[in-house]
Amino acid sequence: MIKNEIIDVLRNRKAIIEKETDIEKVFGVFLYGSQNYGLQDEASDIDSIAVVVPTFENVLFEAKINSFTFEDDYGECVVKDFRSWFKEFEKMGVPALETLFTPYYVCDEFYEQFYSRLAAIREKIAVYSKNRFLIGVCAVIAKYNDSLNKEWKAKTAASIFKNYGFILRYSKYFDTFEEVLIADNADFILNVKHGIVSKEEILQKIENITQFADGVFRMSVLRLKRENVDRRVLQSLHDIQIEIAQATY
Repeated sequence: MIKNEIIDVLRNRKAIIEKETDIEKVFGVFLYGSQNYGLQDEASDIDSIAVVVPTFENVLFEAKINSFTFEDDYGECVVKDFRSWFKEFEKMGVPALETLFTPYYVCDEFYEQFYSRLAAIREKIAVYSKNRFLIGVCAVIAKYNDSLNKEWKAKTAASIFKNYGFILRYSKYFDTFEEVLIADNADFILNVKHGIVSKEEILQKIENITQFADGVFRMSVLRLKRENVDRRVLQSLHDIQIEIAQATY
């Protein structure tokens, strides 16, 4: 699908949330997944994260909107409280970081100024704690490997190679985090996904990848204890959250 068609899907999901749920305010809907990595094909879903703002009553009683997922003809949409979204930034979760880098998004006009402020510091957010990022990606590889051991799926294997690429590119010097997201071996990963690469070759490579990722995980856990994270980034995230709440209520 071309960009305008993807945007239309995201815009429709925003309208569905506003009309068919009791959620009053949608901050924005953001694409995550293969299109952001340069790994899309004709069968790729359009998966997204919808960031929503709770009511004043929710905030007053410290109640969060429970995340939920709905599907349409194009893929799934994960609905997430904006406070959880900000927590994912602190944890350096890839799907959350993607929302700041994807060219495919629909942001509510009221909240556009806040999204622009987040986008302005997105590179700082993406590197404020490198060890947290590496720990998270290595944990994802381990999860996918466990899943693969239970049931063979070429798509799961492809996801392991995708995340392995994240580790390699993130560990090297990069000008922008977009360079980390975009796969530099897209053809190979798509061949794995489509079953073109033999299962034997894939499993042999994955064994090496999981051993490597386990080593990176252990090293990053040790380094995290003495990592000097950029506290200014955390403060900026805190300030923007407060200002979103103040503007909303």
